Amino acid sequence: ALLRGLPKDRRRALQPLPESAAACVGRLAGSEGDFKRSLARVLGDYARVSISIDELARVDLPAALVPRWEVLDDDRVIASGRDLEAIRLQLGELFQKRMSAAVRRHPQSSTGHVVWDMGELSGIASLRVAGETVPADVVLIDRGSCVDVQVRPRRASSGASHIRGVRRLAILAMQGEIDAAFGSHANCASLGLAAAMSGGEERILRDARVLTLTLARFDGGDVRSKEAFDEACEQAWGSIDRAASECAELLNEVWTAAVQTHVLIDRRADADPLREEAEAATGRMLGQAFPQYMDPSWASRVPRWLRALQKRLAAPASVADLELRPWDQLLDRTIAKSSMTTSLAQMICLLEEYRAATHGEPPSVKVTPGVLAEQWKAVLRDGGG
Repeated sequence: ALLRGLPKDRRRALQPLPESAAACVGRLAGSEGDFKRSLARVLGDYARVSISIDELARVDLPAALVPRWEVLDDDRVIASGRDLEAIRLQLGELFQKRMSAAVRRHPQSSTGHVVWDMGELSGIASLRVAGETVPADVVLIDRGSCVDVQVRPRRASSGASHIRGVRRLAILAMQGEIDAAFGSHANCASLGLAAAMSGGEERILRDARVLTLTLARFDGGDVRSKEAFDEACEQAWGSIDRAASECAELLNEVWTAAVQTHVLIDRRADADPLREEAEAATGRMLGQAFPQYMDPSWASRVPRWLRALQKRLAAPASVADLELRPWDQLLDRTIAKSSMTTSLAQMICLLEEYRAATHGEPPSVKVTPGVLAEQWKAVLRDGGG
């Protein structure tokens, strides 16, 4: 049936078809891997004609001739059907459900902590999923108003997640002092504009708490006990006022540049594609990634990226802008459907740094298309895209 569905010039080279089919069956015996890939190779060897996998894939077989697959778990059918890709998706969803259940049931998992009351955290653990032992990490997860202890499959992003979780506990422990220090240095007029643009003063204070503690060089990477947590807080405590001053200055610069950028955006017609692109770019820079997932060195670059965007709004699109448009669209789709990760935030930063350099803003690091492609691989490994 596959041979009869090939283009006429391919069928002619395989006449008589019954003999060619029988010869292929014999040569395919013991083959492993993708069936159509193996068949394309066998046909090339047998008939000396090049037949691509795509040509075979375009042949519509009668439903009765499409293989039916069954996946067993201890003699119990857990997935079946003729669409192998649909079965893969079904199994992926089933595995994720089992993994989530294993994470919730793990004895070290707990939720709702606002102080360090979970004892000492081990560095490594394991999960039992579908009869398999999966290496896991024990990490604190930032939930905004509290933290959870989560035992989850080992991944490269676990360390960064744990740092954010420890930082959240430190913010909860020192929130009053951080807010007071920031308030003593903040420009009230600028803060009011920023609050109006970002949806409220609480957003500004939330960013200020994260950025102040980060600028105070609070380090939670190796913190896995209350003693280590208290020591890290004590070390950062002496730098809170200085860090709050730096934070107020940076946020003032960021939101001043954001206001100027929005003025230029508002001058564009609603139907102008550049208006939509500029709004999306501003949202990426000042969205969930800033500053929770950004290193302070990247956060300090945001005003320059906004100035580069202003130049872009004031001039016709350059070749570099057009080349970056697919990256912009890919990032927007990913942000819309995925949770923010450190690797995704880094991708946003690298893309804006590359764009800013094309608009005359001096770069802090050299970014090339190759660097963007490598960072995108990291995003995919972390579950983005």
